[in-house]
Parts: sequence; structure tokens; C-alpha cells
Amino acid sequence: MILINACQDDTMKVFQPFARYNVPVGIGYLYAVLRMHGLPVHLIDEQVADDTLGLVENYRRQLAPPYTFGFSVLTAGLSRSLHLARRLKQSIPGCKVVFGGIHPSAAPEEILAFPQVDLVVRGEAEDVILDLYQALKRGEDTQHLPNLSYRRNGRLVHNPLQTKPVDLDALPPFPYELFTAPQYDLGAVMSSRGCPYNCIFCSNRVTTGKRYRYRAAEKIAQEIKTLHDQYGIRHILFLDDNLMVDRSRVYALLNQLRQMGLQGRISYTFQSRCDNVDQATLGDLYAAGFSNISFGLETASDHVMQTIKKGETVAQCHSAVALAKQIGFHVSATFIFGLPGETHAERLQSIAFAREHNLDLVRFNNATPYPGTELNVIAAKDGGLNVQGVYRNFNSVSTIIENPFNKMTFSYVPPGSSEEAIRNDILLAYLATYLNPRRLATLFKDQAPVKRWFNPGKTKLDLIRKLPALFVLTGTMAIKFTKLIWDVCWRRDTDITLREFLYVVFSTPSAAEGTGQGGK
Repeated sequence: MILINACQDDTMKVFQPFARYNVPVGIGYLYAVLRMHGLPVHLIDEQVADDTLGLVENYRRQLAPPYTFGFSVLTAGLSRSLHLARRLKQSIPGCKVVFGGIHPSAAPEEILAFPQVDLVVRGEAEDVILDLYQALKRGEDTQHLPNLSYRRNGRLVHNPLQTKPVDLDALPPFPYELFTAPQYDLGAVMSSRGCPYNCIFCSNRVTTGKRYRYRAAEKIAQEIKTLHDQYGIRHILFLDDNLMVDRSRVYALLNQLRQMGLQGRISYTFQSRCDNVDQATLGDLYAAGFSNISFGLETASDHVMQTIKKGETVAQCHSAVALAKQIGFHVSATFIFGLPGETHAERLQSIAFAREHNLDLVRFNNATPYPGTELNVIAAKDGGLNVQGVYRNFNSVSTIIENPFNKMTFSYVPPGSSEEAIRNDILLAYLATYLNPRRLATLFKDQAPVKRWFNPGKTKLDLIRKLPALFVLTGTMAIKFTKLIWDVCWRRDTDITLREFLYVVFSTPSAAEGTGQGGK
């Protein structure tokens, strides 16, 4: 089997030269499962591979027909995946093409409308991939296998999902040796799956489900030790949506890291909800090297919090961020603009929150209704859903990465808002947050959390090589911010008043501002 992680080569547009890639964990584990059973398998990751079809031809020489191709598909990579699948079907008659991942799991009917796709694996695939591969290889029927969707006699068939989630501790070791190319951020560990919360914008539960599961502390610590000892990794990113769901397992992990002698030798970045942290646990994590925390704040409005079913309050977010900063954490956060029912004033509150707490890194995304989310259903019902082509406009960071002369149409604009008004509020947020030399300088520091969002290179020579791209990026952002100022001054396509603009960009942040009492 040949596994393919298909990617558009310009996903990040003007920021592409400064992107650094995480290892493709999902498809990597499928590779490991097949290899564990002694089966011939190859993996192509288009994040770093230049000639996919050429690699396919090389790998085919090492395999026997019939050939099977497995694609791990996110919405952003769907167009490219379909293009490659069509080329493979044309050049290799009789081959089988299988799609899996978040988007096919959320919309199997949509995927199977494309004739170049034979099968869809819904949900987690590690417990299915072996039997599926063997059945396809032998020419046997697959209708008895769970999680499959396929065409049969002119109709679509969806086999039941397996009732038992994948046992994470039964998975083989992740094949880090495949991902040593310099473009990768190799220090990434998956220690849990599943999310018990109900946020309307999150698509991760489509494959992993709501049941929270985690790996044994010994296995996680051993994986980290391998990364440190064999690959020289000094910083680890936990890929978990929320490391802090189960506090007892956090302490089990800390104890195991200490027993293996890793404390003080590695630093860590992890994600958490604000209502899952407390002073004692954060203090113990920080002492163990967990020095970087990322919060998905989303909004600074309790009204919007309730709409998106976040299950926490703005007061809890203020408390958690302030506590993390007090302890000494490098704090990153994301906000989402353009959520249902959100107003311009509420977006200003989010900007004020970021400024009040002096967040070390902050990203302001536009709401994107990915298939499989409740937000997608809401967007379709209220008429704000806008799918262009094969989801080419589904990009949550489009405002900051797009060409100012060829803008990416938003995939969702809620009633009562306009696309340009939301776009200008996002630009205002970035201008207010990063418009000072000290903050801009942090983007070029050798800090692991920074390089995951903006990577100028490991050395000064790397940065020199990227200077042309940096000039283009700087010019692009200057054009966007100049357009914003023009719109504000002439009140075109924006809700931002000149007084708001001057206050938000140039005033000193205050606690009153963070609660939405300032900047009016």
C-alpha cells in the first residue's frame, strides 16, 4: 500500500516560506500498523515531497499488483487529493483508492460522488486498515468491515462504525525515522485522543469521537526519551487538543518523566482549556519544563461563548491566562472572528483581552464551518455558508495570508455582519497586537512556540536566504494595513470608527479594556 498525505503547495500563501511542518501523525500511525504486520508499505508526504507521481512509480516497482493508495484527507487538501486520485486511476488501471481522515469521515457521500474514489474509511482507521488491505489485495469483499463507505449496485452503503475505539496503547511506536527532513518539526507527540466538549466549530471529534482516551505514561515518556536521545530533540509539542482533561494522568506523566531523568532536559508546549487549569497543576507543570501553554480562547464575550457551546466563561479565561503569565508561562492563544451572533463590539473585546494580558503569541482566525461541525449546519441554515470550488476558500487564516489584490472569499459570514467588516476587525487585531518593535522582534527569536507559527530559519544564513520572501511579506502586510486605515478614515466597509482605531492601536492596555469597558 502507498499512503499519501496530499497538500496544496501554497496553502499558507505569502507565509509559505516561513512555514514549518508537523509530522503527519494520523497517516504515520497507519504506516506503523501495516509495517508491524510485515506488509509492504510506503508513505508520501507532500508537505516535503516534490514529485509525488514519480515517487509512486518508484514505489510501484517494489510492490505487486493490485495497487492500493490510501489518502489522509483534510478539507484543505481535498482538491489536491482528488486530483492525484484521478491521475492514479488514469495511469494505473485497476488500482484501488481509499480516502480517510476528517473530511471523508464527515462527508462520505460527497467524496464517493467522485468516481476516482473507491472506498471511504470513516473515523479511526488503525483497527481497520490491516483487514482492508488484505481484502483488497486478495480481491475479497469488504462489506463485512466496519467504518467503510462505498458504492454498491448504484447506491451508497455505510457500514456501521466499530463500537470500540482504538486502544492507543496497542499502537506500534510512531515511525519518526520517516520524518527527519529539516522542514519537519519532529518534536511532536500524540498522547491522547477524543474530546468530551461540544464546541460547534471543532471538526476533530469527527474521527476521534467524544470519548477521551490517553496513552500510558510510560509509553509517552519513552517516546519523548527516544526523540531526545536519538534525534536530539529539546522541545516537545503535545498534539493533544487538551492535555489537561484528566489531571491524574498529567501527574502520572510528570512522575514518569522524572523517573527517566528527562526533567530539565526538555521543554514542552501543550494546549489546554481555561477551565481545566489550577495554580497547583500549572506550577508543577512549569517546574517540570512545560513552559509554553496555548489556550483556544475564541472570544471575550460570554454571549458568544454560550452560542458556540464552549462550556466556559470569559472570567475563567481571564483567570487562567493571568495565572499562567504570573507563573512564567509563554502564553499563546487563538481567537475566532465572525462567529454566529457576534458583533463588532464583541470582537473589540477580544482584541482588548489580548492586549490586557500581553499574550506572547496570538492568532485571530475567521470562522470556518468545516464539514462535520455544528457550525457547518448553522451556516447552511442561516444562509451564510459559501463553498467555492472544492472548498478552496475554507481557510481560517485567509485574512492574514491572502493576496490583498486577490482576496479569498470567506466560507462563512453570519447574518448581521459583512465579510469586509470582519476582515478589517481581524487586521485591526493584528495591528493592535503586534505594532511595536519588541513584539515583532519575538517572531525572530529562537523560541520553539514562535517557530511553530512563524519560522524564519535556524540560522542567520537561513534568514538571509529568506530575505526576498520577507520583503514580499512585509510589503503585503503594509498594503493590507494601509487599506485598513483608508477604510477607517473614510468609513468604507468597516464598523471601526477613527476613535476606536486610535484607541485600540495606540492606547495603553488596561484591565477595564479587557472586560470590554474601554475603547468605546
